[in-house]
Amino acid sequence: MNLPVHSLNSVLHGVGQVELIGYIAASCTTLSFIPQISKIKKQGGKDLSYGMLGIYLIGLNLWLLYGVILHAAPVIIANVASIMLVAFAIVLKVLADKDRTID
Repeated sequence: MNLPVHSLNSVLHGVGQVELIGYIAASCTTLSFIPQISKIKKQGGKDLSYGMLGIYLIGLNLWLLYGVILHAAPVIIANVASIMLVAFAIVLKVLADKDRTID
């Protein structure tokens, strides 16, 4: 999708260039976890440890707190979305582990 130059300029001026960089970075890091969700759905996540997911979840919550303290919207939005993705991954792993123990 090609944005006209005047639209891009209004986005840059409305949000601010530094904040825009934050939103782009936040999108990249948050969206990077989606392929992991897909892999967990297909393979059950047996290669992922609960310890790693737990520590990652703690880190995301700390980043969220940091973003709230600084009133940094890109940090807040990215970490809320990432927390939901990691929580979903944990649920998928629990369900897959449960299925493996039943078989």
